[in-house]
Amino acid sequence: MRLVADVSGGGGDISRIVLQESASGVFLYFYGPRDAVLPIGEEWYESREAALDACRRRFDVPEEAWQAAD
Repeated sequence: MRLVADVSGGGGDISRIVLQESASGVFLYFYGPRDAVLPIGEEWYESREAALDACRRRFDVPEEAWQAAD
């Protein structure tokens, strides 16, 4: 499953986050400018809940801001 959310506030250089679930955990991919194709960074989390919580705390992205990317 892939989810995407726009970062409107305290994201600094980050404008969009893509969450990608895999068998080994959850990856967050961070994108700079709105038209960026390649991520500028990534992080790994054990669960979707942990990844969503990190985005809420660090970037003020509420759970309802996430949309299916596929």
